[in-house]
Amino acid sequence: MAPKHLITVALAVALAVHADPDTPKCENGAVHFEGHATFEDNQKPMQLSKEAVLTIDVEEASSSSTKAPVYSHKVSLDNYSINSDITYNFCADLQGLESKKASLKAHIVDPAEGNKVEYIGETVVTTGSDSYEADLTLAKVEQGPAGEPSVADCNFGPMSDEVTGIAVKAFVKMTSPKPLPKPTYLAVTLQEINPETGEPEVISLFAGDISTIYEPGKPVPAFLCAKVPTAPDSAKYTLDATVHLGWDGFAKLEDEERTPRKGDLVAKKGTTLEITPEKHDYSVDISVKPYDPTA
Repeated sequence: MAPKHLITVALAVALAVHADPDTPKCENGAVHFEGHATFEDNQKPMQLSKEAVLTIDVEEASSSSTKAPVYSHKVSLDNYSINSDITYNFCADLQGLESKKASLKAHIVDPAEGNKVEYIGETVVTTGSDSYEADLTLAKVEQGPAGEPSVADCNFGPMSDEVTGIAVKAFVKMTSPKPLPKPTYLAVTLQEINPETGEPEVISLFAGDISTIYEPGKPVPAFLCAKVPTAPDSAKYTLDATVHLGWDGFAKLEDEERTPRKGDLVAKKGTTLEITPEKHDYSVDISVKPYDPTA
């Protein structure tokens, strides 16, 4: 059962990562990171205030409970323009990491805007090199009701060690030529089959009000997180999507799960996705049609 308080998973991953032998070494065994921060298509902000900052947290990429970043790097965006090239360059000591993978989580928050908008991105690197060039693709995310952030990391805590997440981008297509009523909630789930019970289990959820970002004729992107299987295994997932027109999908305040009603849009059947250890970029098209409770 997906908890109601889990609002959105939204991670954009750009795994353009490699060691550069010509990069000067950092002192005391630290690792050198450099790269660019870019934006998803058509999501680059026209402007940011002088208070806007890009923060990159370097932390352990594992299934254990959340730990504090081993290093946080900040880049001032006071001179940002739409033609700006956002770069970063820093050293971080990874010697204390227990995992063989390090996660770079980036986010931009503009405190002067106060419009509940931020940009986030993540990439994962395998430790062992002394330098990396890692490009981070930032995705725009909205906040949920009462200012609750519409962002959550993948929760792989109950699973085995060395389980890492990889982003899955779903494009939800709908036949709604007019502006959507407010609020209109899109909910996309990514499920796997529980090997013990044989039942589908939601491991990742994207949910949020899309009434302000929907453009007629264009698919709505949703970001989810899947587990990276251990080679040579692969993992199969099922994605489902529902568009709740004019409401949030919860029939009662105490409900833990959303349910469709007549007039909503639903995927007629789940979309299957196979994840392999070799591939690092996944996107899925999902079409939704009017829901008929009598069908």
